[in-house]
Amino acid sequence: MNNPNDRLLTPNKQSDQRWYVRVLKVLWVILKAIWIGLTWVTPQVLDFSLWVIMAATENARAVKPTRRISFPDELRDEIAYYQGYKCMYCGIELNWNNLEIDHKFPIDRGGSNDRWNLQALCLSCNRRKGIHSDEEFRARYWELLWNRNLPPSTVIPQNQFNAVTRNTEAHPDVQEARRNRWKTPRQRLGSASIVIVIGGTFIIAVLGGTWFPSWAGQALYVGLFFSIGYTAGLWIRAFQRGIL
Repeated sequence: MNNPNDRLLTPNKQSDQRWYVRVLKVLWVILKAIWIGLTWVTPQVLDFSLWVIMAATENARAVKPTRRISFPDELRDEIAYYQGYKCMYCGIELNWNNLEIDHKFPIDRGGSNDRWNLQALCLSCNRRKGIHSDEEFRARYWELLWNRNLPPSTVIPQNQFNAVTRNTEAHPDVQEARRNRWKTPRQRLGSASIVIVIGGTFIIAVLGGTWFPSWAGQALYVGLFFSIGYTAGLWIRAFQRGIL
């Protein structure tokens, strides 16, 4: 005699073998594999994209400098002659080996190449001045530079400048200019975001319009949403990694 429980279990066994149940199980496994792959691949792609952006814009300036020019020897000699062939700051004698033409208001901060903005300095003073303006430099070294119009009558040793440098700080505007001289990671990422949104949308729209002319409008929307989503992912990933 057959066991009644066998008949009760038979329908369930048969239902488990139906083709759509097996298909759903396979699809579920595939979806899980895709999800696991995306959770691993996506951060890698974003990290690589961030590396490309940071590397490509490493030397990009946050403040674009005015174009420098090469000063002719006649102008160099004229400026040095006006100063008695002495450095405007330390008073050392200038020659063609240590003579450098300096911008009183730095060219990196928007200064011009006009004659009134030029002066002759020795190599050491020009390096020390850096992106200080003439006014900021003299304010910092006021104990040594009391005459604004002429070089010192006697040479001021560089060790005296060194002592002032160690015991003082640069003008706040100079500190700010130094921070802004090179693009910060946030500025680099911001510049790249515009390229990604506009460029990515354009590329996907063109490809979509070429391959599927009737879907050109849809391709434009897909490109826009993809580019915005990818850019948002870059910002979130940059925040997680401490880049910002």
